[in-house]
Parts: sequence; structure tokens; C-alpha cells
Amino acid sequence: MKSSRLHIVLSALLIGIVLAIGWLLQRYSIAYDLTANERHSLSATTHTLLRSLSQPVDITAVVGADPAQRAGINALLARFQAIKPDISVRFINPETDPAAARALNAAPGGELILRAAGREQRLQSLSERSLVNSLRQLNRDGDRDIVFITGHDERSPTRRTNDDWSTVATRLENIGLVSREVSLVSEPYLHEGIDLVVIAAPKRPYFPGELASISDYIQRGGNLLWLTESETGSVEPNPALTASDVNNLLPGPGLTLLSDTLGVDTLAGTVIDTASQALDADSPDFVLLDRFPAHTITALLTNPVLLPQASALAVTPLAGQTIQPLLQTPQASW
Repeated sequence: MKSSRLHIVLSALLIGIVLAIGWLLQRYSIAYDLTANERHSLSATTHTLLRSLSQPVDITAVVGADPAQRAGINALLARFQAIKPDISVRFINPETDPAAARALNAAPGGELILRAAGREQRLQSLSERSLVNSLRQLNRDGDRDIVFITGHDERSPTRRTNDDWSTVATRLENIGLVSREVSLVSEPYLHEGIDLVVIAAPKRPYFPGELASISDYIQRGGNLLWLTESETGSVEPNPALTASDVNNLLPGPGLTLLSDTLGVDTLAGTVIDTASQALDADSPDFVLLDRFPAHTITALLTNPVLLPQASALAVTPLAGQTIQPLLQTPQASW
């Protein structure tokens, strides 16, 4: 008798639990990621970033009509939109609407263009990490200050000629990287608020005081982008130049002291790569690279890189320095 009553009570409890679960399921929607390693879940870092974004984000996907590609893009963006609903997405097919793709200056292989608060980021390779990095750039407080040293016939970020960098500077400004020119003669101190100093292929010598200003900025933890160019004109050889004179000219006029300070030497001559020559390149001194050292800067490169008339660098790591090459020619090059 007791056993029968216990059976009835347990059955009633079971029915009650089932009914309660059914009622809860009607009122609440709970989703769990059962995939291995939760690969369809967004990380905690992504959640935090999305909740910190105060401005709406507009995403334009310039891609073809491939349904699998579009489905993949929509699937990832849907997970972001679930946390930040004001992320809007529109697709442009460059094959059916080439004018719109050209107006956006979209990459030939397709890309995602993200805009927020007047800033812009572009992605050719889409993943949670790359999308988060771009959103973080859009959300960055304040513009970054990029200083181009002037006064030595360098490439200019303001002049609009074929030899200068105004187009590059405009693209950088769209993502919050503002370029300006500074003369170290009138402004010798490079303050800590400068995010990057650029030496853009100078043609006239630097004064010792200018080099001291740059060296002091670097010693205080500053960032330097130093660009040099190979001589491409038909310059007559000068037998009066010694080997020491040639070495002094290689890193740029009067910049040997800075080169020694950094432990970086520009080697004489032009890089020749036998593998690139086998591809019937237009010139024997054109190097074609399709593999790159592991680095954040080159992580998104998906197409080969052409290096015309490149010079080689010899690097001697100094105390406290870590060397991370960005581009490296094969062992067969010389």
C-alpha cells in the first residue's frame, strides 16, 4: 500500500517537473554552444568590447554572390549583432554593381568596410579576432599623432604629387591616424605624445642636432618608421667615392650615426632572387614573395608581395632589442 502511494507521489512529482520545464521554455529562450571548444561562442573580451561601443557601426561587405561566403559573413556578424543590435550590414556585389565597388575603392578580392563615428576600418580576412581588432580601432579615444620629419626633401604627406604620400595620409586619417610635418630645426623636441616618427627617404643631410632629437625620442620609447629608397636613376659612377663614403650614403644622407645607434645597416647593391627570376619577372631585380615571417603586420596578407629593386639590411641586435623581420627573401637570393 505504502509502495503504491509512493509510486503515485513520484509520478505526480515527475509530471509536475515536466510541466514546469515546458512552462519555462515558453517564457525563456536559452541557447548553449555544444560545439567543440565553443567555437561558435564569442569570447569574454569580445563581449566587453561590444558593450563598450557607444556609436552605431555600419558594415559594407563588398563580396561576390557566393552563398557560402555570404552565409559565413552573416553567421559571424549575427553573433556580434546579438550583443550590439545597432551593427548594420549591407552587401554589394562588385560583379553586378561595379560602380558602387569602385566608389568605395574596394579591394579586388573583396573586403568588409566598417564605419563608426567618422572613422573607417577595412578587412580582407574575416574572423572574430580581426573583426574585434577593427572595432577596437574604431572605438579608440583620440587620434594617433604621426610626425613626418621635413626639411631634407623627404616624401611629404601633404603635397599632392605622384612622388608624395597625400593619398596614404588621407587613408590613414580615415582610421584616426593623423599625419603632419615637423621641422626639427624649429621644433627640435619630439614629445612623448607623438605616436610615430617617420623618416621618409630624405635626400639632403641631417644636422647633428636633428639626429640627436630623433635618438633621444627613440631612447624614451618612441616609435620610428625609417624608409629608404634605392637609387633608380642613371647616376654616373663616381670613382672619387671611397667604400666608407658609399656606406654613409646608403641609409640616407648623414644618417649613419642613427643607423649605428639602432644596429641596422643598409647593404650595398640590390637584392637578386633566383626563384623570382624563374617567373619571368619584368626585371631581374624584382623579388616576388608569397611567404612571410609570422607577425601581426603581415598576418592579413593574402596575395604575393612584389619588391622592386630592394636593398638588404644587416641587423645587429643591441642590448634590449628584439628583431622581428616583416619581409624576408629566400635563401637562394643574394
